[in-house]
Amino acid sequence: MEPFLRESDVREILRDLPEIVFDGLPGLTEFSHFAWKCAADHIRECPGAPQTPYMDEGFAPDRIWIWDTCFLVHFCKYAPEHFPGVESLRNFYEPMLDGRATPLRIHIPDNPFLFAWSEFEHYRTTGDRRHLEEIFFRHRYPQRMFRLFDSFKAGQRFDYMTSPHPVTLEKTPLGYHWSGGRCGMDNTPRGDFGPEIIDNDPAYRKILFLDAAAQQALAAGVIFKTTGEEEFRIEHERFAELLNTHYWDEEDGCYYDLEAGEPHRLVKVMTPASFWPLLAGVASTGQAERLASHVEHPEELGGDIPLPSVARNSRHFDPEGRYWRGGVWLPTAYMCIKALEQNGFRELADRTAEKLVSHQFRTWKEFSPHTIWETYSPTRPKPASLKEPHPGKFVRPDFCGWSALGPINLVIENVLGFHADAPNRTLEWKIHHSFRHGIRRLKFGTVTCSLETDGQKEIRIHSDSSFVLKLGRTTIPISAGKRILPLPPAEYGNL
Repeated sequence: MEPFLRESDVREILRDLPEIVFDGLPGLTEFSHFAWKCAADHIRECPGAPQTPYMDEGFAPDRIWIWDTCFLVHFCKYAPEHFPGVESLRNFYEPMLDGRATPLRIHIPDNPFLFAWSEFEHYRTTGDRRHLEEIFFRHRYPQRMFRLFDSFKAGQRFDYMTSPHPVTLEKTPLGYHWSGGRCGMDNTPRGDFGPEIIDNDPAYRKILFLDAAAQQALAAGVIFKTTGEEEFRIEHERFAELLNTHYWDEEDGCYYDLEAGEPHRLVKVMTPASFWPLLAGVASTGQAERLASHVEHPEELGGDIPLPSVARNSRHFDPEGRYWRGGVWLPTAYMCIKALEQNGFRELADRTAEKLVSHQFRTWKEFSPHTIWETYSPTRPKPASLKEPHPGKFVRPDFCGWSALGPINLVIENVLGFHADAPNRTLEWKIHHSFRHGIRRLKFGTVTCSLETDGQKEIRIHSDSSFVLKLGRTTIPISAGKRILPLPPAEYGNL
């Protein structure tokens, strides 16, 4: 598939995108700019596809991945007029649900179904009610995807798929059989049935994957919140009870996978997948606190390079990364940060995001080629190593792709502290730095604005239309034009 944009088109788009200001880390603005450019280079055209142009994940141009594309939506939402994020989801909806023929091949149709979450997050930033109504009410794509996920049977094959391996997902009364590659975490050691596990190893049939159940809970909760359909409230409660009864370990304070056979023991391998129930809204306050402690623990999922793909004190952890044996992956790290943020751990979420972005930035500056990588080393500023049978080789470069979540989304929302509520024309700014920082050309809904603070005395605002600004507990109506406000006390000090 060919790139959609000419170099001159990319340069024109870049002048219209959000631009960060951040004196605390010189060069971060250029890094964010590089991520946008890399992402623009991955807009592809495919004649005959349900949606063209579309966002390519950066792995293989003739194939598309479900969970990669769902995560891409979370940064494309900041420039929806240029980056076809949610539009690209049609390349799954129409072939998988409506039977439309497509030249694009769907690789792994039982990948994580994150459609409802990604669609709703797009709506919160863009306020595109017409798109929301088309997806959730007219076509009911998230609802139908929820049911499709439950209907998969191990061994199924479909005309639209490319993978040589059939579907591995299958629902049981206590959860879902799956596999590492299908849950997206390829060579993850979560089965813990031997020193080396590959995607088609029968060991995976011996566990029930907590993330499959939690992702269904997440989808059900979002669908109910969006449409009010009672059946999805019931589904959310059912999954909450399942996860908290069978997958929660009170001793460790963590969700784990479950052995499929009697006596259904927990498989105690800690990975970021343990945080999907937190994002899904099924964890209690006490459970959330205990999960958060693992992100603060330097020998588990914390440290200066946070959220490796398996806890550092696990016997499976590889300091070189070895793909999902320690590599720091932006999608699962992003999910953990959003889960913390949504459950009252905003300071920890922001601090963790800044560490993660700093690691990406240092790798970009210090490691050659100077680019954005598929996944990162958990110990040094370099890309992670590949899984078997390619030990010692590095993962894919120019991966924007979901790795752009760091220098775009996490920078805007956590490092800078901006959160948009476009349907209510409201922008929250959690100011927690004492140096100059802000953003230019931030778009949410029909508003385009620039906000910048010196970190000491004042905030300067320039907006093309009115909106409501939330600064801590203070709510301030902002009209079109320029305005200077006094700086309120920092939310929680410098990160």
